[in-house]
Amino acid sequence: MNKILVIEDETTLLEATTTILNNAGYDAAGASDGINGLRLAREQLPALIVSDIMMPGLDGYELLEALRRDPSTATIPVIFLTALSTPSAIRRGMNLGADDYLVKPFTVPHLLNAIRTRLERQAAIIEGQEARLNVLRRSLIRALPEEISTPLHTILGFAEGLENQHQSLSSEAVLQSAGAIIEAGEHLKRLIENYLFYVQTEVIADDMDAMEALRREVTPDPVPVISATAWMQAEHYQRGADLVLDVQAVPLAIGEESLAKIVTELVDNALRYSQAGTNVQVTAAQAGDSYTLCVRDSGSGMNDKQMESIRASVPVEQPGLGLAIVRRLTELHEGQFSIESDVKTGTQVQIVLPVHVPQQQPQA
Repeated sequence: MNKILVIEDETTLLEATTTILNNAGYDAAGASDGINGLRLAREQLPALIVSDIMMPGLDGYELLEALRRDPSTATIPVIFLTALSTPSAIRRGMNLGADDYLVKPFTVPHLLNAIRTRLERQAAIIEGQEARLNVLRRSLIRALPEEISTPLHTILGFAEGLENQHQSLSSEAVLQSAGAIIEAGEHLKRLIENYLFYVQTEVIADDMDAMEALRREVTPDPVPVISATAWMQAEHYQRGADLVLDVQAVPLAIGEESLAKIVTELVDNALRYSQAGTNVQVTAAQAGDSYTLCVRDSGSGMNDKQMESIRASVPVEQPGLGLAIVRRLTELHEGQFSIESDVKTGTQVQIVLPVHVPQQQPQA
């Protein structure tokens, strides 16, 4: 039985509404003001809240802000029950995270239909979240040990060789073994960091406050971020001569850390899966209110299985993991991700990101 909290300062309407809901099969509780309503919401964690707006002490807008700030109540659907039906009043509530409006006087069918619709939508959201988490768990359980085992076996193999044969190995052989251990260790480190990063993006996707905070971040000038990150990857592969950059300076509605992660994964994949001496092109320019970042290589391209891994909800193998991170970050910033790949001609990944538009300051 779903618990519903009704917050209304008119006693007659409060009693009538809770009676209607109890008769309809819900477990309804009431509060006569916003302060007590907030307290009961935190104590009872109802499935849904129906609240008036104009109330003493703590009005509906202030109540909604407090609910959304508290992680325990942030996702509870809120339906405003109010006589304020002006567009500005409705827009204010929606901007704060209200899920629906019912204008007084309302009918019983309208009330019950609004509640049923919101509860069904909330159940679908929760079901979707659980499904993504289950896929993520299965993927990590299946894929992570296999991914880790390759660099780990390399590290252990060369370390055991050094331990057992250190007296007979030449200095050059010792250095080669140490280099192999370092390379495998760096691979292992990045692999683990990427899996953790991917999990973090999934958590952000289900956290409204975290997503809003992420989308408020801005990169005033993407040129130094894209250029420095791309050159760093090129130097790692000793392919600075292969990197071709053509990047336009436009303020972007994405943080520098997220942008750098996108460029890192795109350029790394392009360099990793293409031959030295072939170009890796990185272009970025504004087109209307969007910014298109494109990375193209002439490498071996990807097969159908690898492409499907990238499109999947959770990647299970390289190069799917890095590109899946790029795709998820792009989606979190309300951008678009597309990829074209052919085993003969190489791969092109295109990211479309929103341009940052400064908010106009109100005139005095």
